[in-house]
Amino acid sequence: MILTVDIGGTLIKTLEWPSEKVRFAINFDEINFEKKKYEQIIFTGGGSQQIIRQYKLKKIVRSTNELHDLGRGGAYLANSEECYVLGVGTGTPLVKIINGKINHIIGTGLGAGTILGLGKLFASDISIEKLNELGEKGDAKKLNITVGEIYENSKELSLSPNLTAGNFAKLSSDINIEDKIAGLMQMVAESLGTLVNVASNSNSLIVIVGGGTFYPLFIRFLRKTLEFYGLKSVVPQKALYANCYGALFNFGIK
Repeated sequence: MILTVDIGGTLIKTLEWPSEKVRFAINFDEINFEKKKYEQIIFTGGGSQQIIRQYKLKKIVRSTNELHDLGRGGAYLANSEECYVLGVGTGTPLVKIINGKINHIIGTGLGAGTILGLGKLFASDISIEKLNELGEKGDAKKLNITVGEIYENSKELSLSPNLTAGNFAKLSSDINIEDKIAGLMQMVAESLGTLVNVASNSNSLIVIVGGGTFYPLFIRFLRKTLEFYGLKSVVPQKALYANCYGALFNFGIK
């Protein structure tokens, strides 16, 4: 049996192969894996080198190109040979894969880490579950100015009056924490969706993976933005573990 461990900036994910048993944790100590149980252990992710050094792990293989892991894993999970993979993690890279060739297209510091970080700023020490609960109850329209609120006749611009013209640009007196979280998720989603549109080809398939898939409201906003630009998107099962799958296959294991 083989174990792949993805050490991200926020979460740690593991994949056992070939059983495909997966799990995630906040701290490495929570993994508590038995090294003798595995024929091989593969590490990937930005924090992998530090963990290997800190815990003095020996006979460990480390992937040195996380972006290639992201692309190959995302394409595998989406069962696609040609697509863009959007890894919504602490930050968000976009990679393109065509017939096994992977290219890093663009990236941004906005991502799931932004949602969690600003969420905690808005509501102190808050969990992912609580963020989702609050966001689903919120109304982002209380914070955002739409095109229709600025232009009396938005059709002159060939734009829908419901489009966001300014995130967090309208501060009404009845705004609550639920509205702030909903507005936060929409802001990050619309920003990422617009970035993807500029950086990708039309009619492309966008595979969404990473920790951002923990936030259903955010994903709905993101997919709605991509749809507005004419882009198809998919969130595959086990999207959180794309890098784990990619690292596995990049080492020739099938």
